[in-house]
Formats: sequence, C-alpha cells, structure tokens
Amino acid sequence: MLINVSQGLSFRKHSTFKFLASFVGMFRQDVPVVNDDRVLHNDIKNAENFINNLTIEVDNYFKQSSHKLT
Repeated sequence: MLINVSQGLSFRKHSTFKFLASFVGMFRQDVPVVNDDRVLHNDIKNAENFINNLTIEVDNYFKQSSHKLT
C-alpha cells in the first residue's frame, strides 16, 4: 500500500503537507519511483524494511494543544 500511495503522490502537481513530503522523501531513498516495468520483489522487501525500522518523533511534527475537551 505504501508503494502505491507514494507512487500516486509522485504524479501530483500540487505540493503536500511538509510531514508527508518528508516521509515520502525518506521512503524514496529506499524505494525509488517506478518509471519502467520491473520486478517489485526488491521494492516490497525494501518497503517492509523501511516500515520495520521507521521511527517518528511525534513531538517534532505535532504541537500539543492547550485546548481541553470537557
């Protein structure tokens, strides 16, 4: 699924959220855009390794709100 979504984003003309662009950029270092037909076994394995080794420091991307639900 991640391969499909990142492939689709590569066709978009409009920019996307900074977090998503950064995430896809990191993913593309391991799994390049599919421009020509090729066996996807290595891409799938690289995507699996990317997900298994992924660490997201949430505090860097989301600020905590001072609003509280009551």
